Amino acid sequence: MLSPNYKKGIKAILAAALISGAANFLNKEVISAGVSPVLLVLLKNSLAGLLFIFLTLFFIKSGKISWPDKKSSWLKLILLAVVGGSVPFILFFKGLAITSAINGSFIHKTMFVWAALFSLVFLKEKLRGYQFLGLGIMFLGILSAISFNFFDWGRGELMIFAATLFWSAEMIMVKKFIVSIDYRLLAAARMALGAILVFIYTWQSGSLSLLSALTSHDWLGIFIVSCFLFGYVFFWYRALSFLPAGLTASILTLAFPITIILSNLKVLKWPSFADLGFIFLLAAGVILLIQALFKKPCPATSPI
Repeated sequence: MLSPNYKKGIKAILAAALISGAANFLNKEVISAGVSPVLLVLLKNSLAGLLFIFLTLFFIKSGKISWPDKKSSWLKLILLAVVGGSVPFILFFKGLAITSAINGSFIHKTMFVWAALFSLVFLKEKLRGYQFLGLGIMFLGILSAISFNFFDWGRGELMIFAATLFWSAEMIMVKKFIVSIDYRLLAAARMALGAILVFIYTWQSGSLSLLSALTSHDWLGIFIVSCFLFGYVFFWYRALSFLPAGLTASILTLAFPITIILSNLKVLKWPSFADLGFIFLLAAGVILLIQALFKKPCPATSPI
């Protein structure tokens, strides 16, 4: 039987996957409407960062969490903003601009593999045989999503791969930092401080001039995806306070089939047999990984 904290973690990461899947669909819609991808990253990250600042101030005022009182804690927050909230976003969207969306999506969806490997090395998380089988089944599902058509790697693919490694490393950092820093503070730093660094890049690239071309409809779309980003990061970081990093990353891959389903609904089309097979493989792999929680002691968590 699952412990209460594991149940909280699974609920949180399933919520994050659902939100992420919907957010991916909505991001594509906003970009298709003519909003620059770089500008979208800046604005949605900034707005999500503001929401996290308001949330953090509320909890600090209520006494549920407190500001870090050590220099090392502030350095951790800054490091998280660099590794998770700025550099990978820039790498990902610059890479996506010079490669195909299919290649970029496939590389990004392999994040669960790297997160699992990093957690084995740096967090000493242990995997049983059937969990390795689960990871293999999930990877097979990802390969089926591109019909097993392997592609050549260029500069764009390498940039997206680097971004994926950054986000995988972010999970390991959060698991280590969350022992002494509340996950809401970590999330606020990731988004708010990260947005400052993204702003510097956007300003230097000259993309800020595109702000004047945004319509009220564009701003509405940006606000909506910002709220989705806020919810995604909140539940993702909350889940990391309860679950192993490798499992958290694996369950997040369920966002991919959610995006596929929403894309099919938009054009009133049923998912193809290939899509259904891919979804089945991902779900089967996740179920195998979750089985380990029934045999593990529940880890210590941050304050709720």
